[in-house]
Amino acid sequence: VASYHQRRERFLLNLLLSSYLLMLLYVFTPWLDFSHIPLPTWVRWIGALIICVGLGLFTWTHLALGANWSGVLEISKGHRFVTEGPYRYVRHPMYGTMFWSAVGTLLLSANWFIGVSHLGAVLWIYLARVSSEEAMMIEHFGDDYRQYMTTTGRLLPRFHKRRFH
Repeated sequence: VASYHQRRERFLLNLLLSSYLLMLLYVFTPWLDFSHIPLPTWVRWIGALIICVGLGLFTWTHLALGANWSGVLEISKGHRFVTEGPYRYVRHPMYGTMFWSAVGTLLLSANWFIGVSHLGAVLWIYLARVSSEEAMMIEHFGDDYRQYMTTTGRLLPRFHKRRFH
């Protein structure tokens, strides 16, 4: 197993967990009431729906990765280059679902502090990891991954390019 940036990975995981803990703090205490946004109930329900769709997409991503998934940047023995499921369309669907769910969290919580904290954590993780992740994949899979990069977007599909097979 080749692991990359272990100290940074622990920090990023703790950052994300902290943003979830803020949500619990908001639900069970009045400490974050100062940042409440008066959103209509139907907008908050849209936030809940966005989170549910995000969780479904996140699950689809995990199913596509199977044994290749890891919470840290690493290439394990027998690691396979996955281009099925959501990976057929984008290189980093898991980050996309995290952004999607962060927007849903902002709407559902109706709290700008919670929304900004969670979205900021996701953005920090994305910016810190995505280049390293792609370099790791190029190092391990070479030209196959480079070709894949030309036919898929990082977070959004490229509809004008031929799909990688």
